[in-house]
Amino acid sequence: MDLERWGATFHELRISKGFTLKQAAGECYSTASLSKFENGTSSPSAAVFFDLLENINVHILDFWSLLGDEAASFRKYYERIATMATKNDYAGFHKLRLKVEKNIDTESASSHRLLIILEFGEHHANPSPELLASVMQEFDSILRQDTHVDHMDFLIVFMALDFLTDAQIVAITEYIIVHHDMIRKFREMYFLTMETFIVRADLRIVSKLLPNHIELAAKLIDFVDEYLEFDANARWTVAAASTRAMIAYLKNDNRPKQVQTMNDALRFLILIRSDFTAEYIYQAATRILGEGLVTVQPNAPVK
Repeated sequence: MDLERWGATFHELRISKGFTLKQAAGECYSTASLSKFENGTSSPSAAVFFDLLENINVHILDFWSLLGDEAASFRKYYERIATMATKNDYAGFHKLRLKVEKNIDTESASSHRLLIILEFGEHHANPSPELLASVMQEFDSILRQDTHVDHMDFLIVFMALDFLTDAQIVAITEYIIVHHDMIRKFREMYFLTMETFIVRADLRIVSKLLPNHIELAAKLIDFVDEYLEFDANARWTVAAASTRAMIAYLKNDNRPKQVQTMNDALRFLILIRSDFTAEYIYQAATRILGEGLVTVQPNAPVK
């Protein structure tokens, strides 16, 4: 969050709508803290920020649109990165990184994070120790923050998942669960591509949690179901059903039926070649069931 820009934008909106500091702060924030926010020296939590916007009758999308050209262009980049990340499009990351370096202020904190993501995507198959250290530093910063959740946070988690330890995967899951209400509100800013991207990210995290962290996986699947109410996409509905079947299997709930559900779901996911999320789910199923019980190989030719 660019505190100075966000605070100044909120201040302009508050004044233009005729709200005093006390009215804008309401019951959720002190006037002193709100004044610091408007001056760019302090930041409210994401939950409080949404309450502040409600207090001055401003929708999050309207606020976002006033943040300037950089914010608008970043949002466009997120859409492209989300698509490339699901396809492991390394060449696409390289082209976009060159374009971004020419068109944005590379000195800002947001630009720095964006360039790390693009470089990581470009070299995802074999990142240098220095690049991986930068990505892990960004990941750790997500776990420490309480101010907001943005598109780049989800992109970093999604792309770094293969490099995270079991403890880090548990930590990010607990973070998502604790901050779920905040994420749900912030989701109003997302285009549909980012909405389905979050479903992919959550499904990948669930597949990494199994079979050792059943309860955490079950909670995250509940959140996926909420997202699917927004976008009832068949492939993600089936993917969620497959992971839910794995959880039920691990809980000894009608095991033969759950094995059949997993096999049917995996067959569908692999045949439609949705993206690499299907292979994550396949890997989780083979860890649980063993190679011989899953009948569809993710790299088998589609007939």
